[in-house]
Amino acid sequence: MKNQGLRSSYKWYVLAVLCLLTLSSGLDRQLPTILVGPLKERFLISDTQYGMLQGIAFALTYSIFAVPFGILVDRSNRRNIIAVGVLAWSCLTIAPAFATSFTQLVIFRLGVGIGEAILAPAAYSLITEYFEPRLRGRAAGIYYMSMAVGSGASLIVGGLLLRELPPRGIILAGQAFAPWQAVFLFTGLSGLLVVALTTTIREPARVVATDTAGPSVKRTFHYMWRHRAVLGRISLASALMAMVGYGTSAWLPAYFERKFSIPPSHSGPLIGLMFIATSMVGPLLGGWLSDSWAGRGRRDARFRVLFVAFVVLLPASFWALMPWAWLSFALCTMLMFAIALLQSSVPLVLQEAVPDDMRGQVVALQYLVLGLVGIGFGPAIVPMINSYIFGSESMLHWSLTFVALSAGAIGFWLCRSLVQIVRNAADDIPMQA
Repeated sequence: MKNQGLRSSYKWYVLAVLCLLTLSSGLDRQLPTILVGPLKERFLISDTQYGMLQGIAFALTYSIFAVPFGILVDRSNRRNIIAVGVLAWSCLTIAPAFATSFTQLVIFRLGVGIGEAILAPAAYSLITEYFEPRLRGRAAGIYYMSMAVGSGASLIVGGLLLRELPPRGIILAGQAFAPWQAVFLFTGLSGLLVVALTTTIREPARVVATDTAGPSVKRTFHYMWRHRAVLGRISLASALMAMVGYGTSAWLPAYFERKFSIPPSHSGPLIGLMFIATSMVGPLLGGWLSDSWAGRGRRDARFRVLFVAFVVLLPASFWALMPWAWLSFALCTMLMFAIALLQSSVPLVLQEAVPDDMRGQVVALQYLVLGLVGIGFGPAIVPMINSYIFGSESMLHWSLTFVALSAGAIGFWLCRSLVQIVRNAADDIPMQA
């Protein structure tokens, strides 16, 4: 095993720090979800504009900058890269509290995407260095869990703050802040508190194959093209699942308010708890299944989890059409579980399917696809379907169903054929043991 001199307890400490940093990024990333109403009222924007703010404005920079950051991860000190990212996205989360126009809000959101683009490629690269193969599934699952827990905590914290803050807002340092502004301010400040933790992570020594010339963008693309049947299916399936996940989560508070007259200040904490529960069970179960199947010597072990996730997703896709709030919430929980199950498994599959010196680049390219297709179009495509197909914002439930069902059907086919390709050794991709 690499880095055998590292104490067993220290690698779990590193994972805990990475999880805390990722939890912070989840808080910042999902924050606008609980603020749909106040933002629309303050900046006079439509559903489609909000969807672009929550989705494309973040995903554009998050996806594009992940690629050069991924190359940087393969060549530079990952701990220092992470520290810069945390500082940047925390400051830019505070900035919307001072925005006076929708344009400024979009610019700040673009900046948050740049900062958060640093974390995932560096974190997954560190996890693969610190953990031996028999523990990587669980370690990657725990890491992903923290990101989803952060998203859920964002809704809980945001909902509780909106409920408890005075309707007229608060005054800090002589300046008045409306409740929605205070939510941005407090969330960003909490992120600044965790920056110092990054300095406690030691950069492990890299192990690069002696028969290569080190990290090369050209060699990475050649490798990916050679194994496109496998890597392409993984990437697209993950992006489709992300589109469902981000599209659903971005509109959940608005959905329950419009269909069942439940305000976000009440639905937000419940939705947040649901996100936390599914984000804990999904990655832990996915990691356990992945490691268990891998322990039996199954070549398709890591890939089977992806297929199982879409099997769960398809029947849950009808959640928004249910006539009762409790049943809708229950099926949505099932859908979010499927998303957590798959998304927590994909980075490990990619990390084990590529050589050491390509890991940052491959994960970054994966996040490029995931960001543009999933995070970018997920929140935006739902109101677009409302406007251009159904012609009414009251048809939100049909748009949510359409997105989930169509993406689920395509993803099901992709993962089913993926398992068959790997099981039959139709691709010679070298899965690490």
